[in-house]
Amino acid sequence: MALKTFIESQGGVEEVAKRTAMPPETLSKILSKAEAPRIDTLATLLRSLGYRLSIEPLPTENPRAEMGDAEAPVTPIERTEPNIELATDNQ
Repeated sequence: MALKTFIESQGGVEEVAKRTAMPPETLSKILSKAEAPRIDTLATLLRSLGYRLSIEPLPTENPRAEMGDAEAPVTPIERTEPNIELATDNQ
């Protein structure tokens, strides 16, 4: 719902659809789904609006400590290199 509100604040579905070269019907369908859009779709939408999606590790080894629950046990996660591929327009 927040994404739909944000897109409305940026000129609405028609305007954002023009910026992404996406049919307005497709964008409306994406925004009306109960689940979140795919990450590549979200990245495309954000890029068209002048934003980027950034995922960064937390600066602490105990993420719960930042949430005020330092007593809760946390199992360390093995760090691996992400394998993320974003869809691009091949024009």
